[in-house]
Amino acid sequence: MALFDEKVQNELHTWVENLLTFSSMDGRHYLKKLSEVIYAIAHHGQAVIVGRGANFIVPQKNGLRVRIVAPLNWRIEQLQQKEGLSEDEARRRLEASDEMQRSFIRQHFHQNIADCTHYDMVLNAASLGVENCVEFIILGVEKLEAETVA
Repeated sequence: MALFDEKVQNELHTWVENLLTFSSMDGRHYLKKLSEVIYAIAHHGQAVIVGRGANFIVPQKNGLRVRIVAPLNWRIEQLQQKEGLSEDEARRRLEASDEMQRSFIRQHFHQNIADCTHYDMVLNAASLGVENCVEFIILGVEKLEAETVA
């Protein structure tokens, strides 16, 4: 039996489509749909879910909850290099994005996104480097999978 048979693919497609097209949903309905989509993806495994409060939705036993952080100045430099932005524009975008993330988590989950107790692993990309962060995450996932099999 395939992990993603036709029925599962259709269900996931429908959930994601609904989540993306019902932008006028009230907060409670949106959170319910978001939770359904994230939980379905996590349940089927072999997925990376970035943001949207997934660490508050997916049970701890079903994955590795990771937060990647870095000082604002480092992030500004990275965004400037990647997108060719001025320092002021990169700062403005990052500060707006950070505030949106904080507000989303506070509004929907009543939590502080920066509270490290909500994560299994917190990595500083500026001090470790992006490649090392990826390696640590892979090692963490492999360790959890090995413990699940044992």
